[in-house]
Amino acid sequence: MSAVRPFSLMVKPVGSRCNLECSYCYYLGTKLDVVGCGDGGGRMGGNGVGGSGLSGSGIGCSVQMGGSGSGVQMGGSGSGVQIGGSGSSVQMGGSGSGVQIGGSGRMSDDVLERFIRQYIYASQGPNVNFVWHGGEPTIAGLDFYRKAVEIQKRCLPQGWACWNNLQTNGTLLDAEWCAFMAEEGFDAGVSIDGTRLIHDRYRKDKRGNGTYDRVVAAVRLLQEHGIQPDLLCTVTSDAAMNPLAVYRALRELDTKWIQFIPIVRRLRGEGVPVGSAGKAQSSGASGDSAGEAHRSGAFGDSAGEAQSSGASGDSAEEAQSSGAFGDLAADASVRGSGSSSMGASGVSLVTPDSVTGELYGEFLCAVFDEWLLNDLGSVEVQLFAEAAHVWAGGEAGLCWMAPTCGRVLVVEQDGGVYSCDHFVAPEHKIGDISADNLSSLANLPAQIKFGDAKRDALPKECRECEWLLVCNGGCPKDRFELSNTGEPGLNYLCGGLKRFFSYARPAVDLVSALTQRGQSPAEVMAYLRARLSALWKNVGRNDPCPCGSGKKAKNCCWSKRV
Repeated sequence: MSAVRPFSLMVKPVGSRCNLECSYCYYLGTKLDVVGCGDGGGRMGGNGVGGSGLSGSGIGCSVQMGGSGSGVQMGGSGSGVQIGGSGSSVQMGGSGSGVQIGGSGRMSDDVLERFIRQYIYASQGPNVNFVWHGGEPTIAGLDFYRKAVEIQKRCLPQGWACWNNLQTNGTLLDAEWCAFMAEEGFDAGVSIDGTRLIHDRYRKDKRGNGTYDRVVAAVRLLQEHGIQPDLLCTVTSDAAMNPLAVYRALRELDTKWIQFIPIVRRLRGEGVPVGSAGKAQSSGASGDSAGEAHRSGAFGDSAGEAQSSGASGDSAEEAQSSGAFGDLAADASVRGSGSSSMGASGVSLVTPDSVTGELYGEFLCAVFDEWLLNDLGSVEVQLFAEAAHVWAGGEAGLCWMAPTCGRVLVVEQDGGVYSCDHFVAPEHKIGDISADNLSSLANLPAQIKFGDAKRDALPKECRECEWLLVCNGGCPKDRFELSNTGEPGLNYLCGGLKRFFSYARPAVDLVSALTQRGQSPAEVMAYLRARLSALWKNVGRNDPCPCGSGKKAKNCCWSKRV
């Protein structure tokens, strides 16, 4: 109905209010940390590692902005990459520093109706996507969403439809909630941090009790009502040290869609950090080593074998030149343990629960191995699917991977509209539902400039990086490192992202080649397992590792043998 450039919205009907006290929450200790809202839903302030010394860069945001497009099928039948599963368009995110969202309770009916009317009018249709976020959006109550659906139906043009996605911690869901969501076609994203031990360490209620059992019960209840929720799992420093346990626990819930959210929470006090924290160099690699790791990969000429098993064409040739099935047995010089999270003065730049670049790369590579050999075609991991889609020629659908951002606005409880959920601050408030038009706000020069800054502020190291296509500098909230030449704006997770992309690309190319020749996911996995088995044949613990690191197998990739 509107000619405005397409944009998306996250609406937060209760603002920052939540019934949990997750220690890494980006609202704790900020002015968005609403206290005493009258129903036990108000936050109690900055305790634990979420104290007032934090700047606004908590849970990572990855907003799915586009459709699936066409390209490589990373598992499953047919063509094209499955991007989005059952509606995983938004991961958790936000900064929320420096602004007070007014009022207690929930969004008023007047603001709700204004928001829905304007958003439908600004949409190009015929499907309009509503993402309900928080805080914890279920605190608004079931009647609020009944009202929202009634308004949507009343305002929709003939032949149009709404898709509603509720991002929730799951602890307030019951049979009545699930029945309503099923009847009205709601999807859900449920936050769960993998294993019971890790989840309950970070995601506690206001009495300090773990919430794992309640969240798992909510997932099962949604499934009983025919809703397969997306699972949103944060990657803390603890989770990063236990990648397989975390992934397998999520897989056991059998929801088919998983997305990982790296925790990066900056500490105030040093200004622009100095050093190379989060980069490959800090683990002993330097220069282009992270990008080159896959070229000395663990599978040698396996792309040639892929041709004999049905793969052909440019994809197979590219896989051959890149080390084929990737360097599944990782190069220890790049995937080394530990990384510096320190600034030049020796003071930590991030909180202890934050994941370093190296650990994040280690985590992703380990999960990728497990997924590729066991779950291809049956489980989708958002980052893996999105990277495959981009490498196949599609456009990035995640805001942090796209060249520019700023097309995912946030509507707060009081109707205030902000540039991004990571930048809910006075300088990034672009308007108000009660006085402004969403179509106009989305295309304000200030908002366009905000989004273009993601591209325009890239340091030279990023602009010349071979992985620019699938990264584009990452989320601006995490770009507080200095480049190799001292330019500001490098992503804190740069080294880990480079490591993962260089590790995964050859395998993605090989899977693409095999799939294009008609091989099923089961056949592809069987081929990969056989290749690994052959690689490790007659290799003993004290023999040189097949990955080419020069280390003994027992000190390198012994645990990866099949």
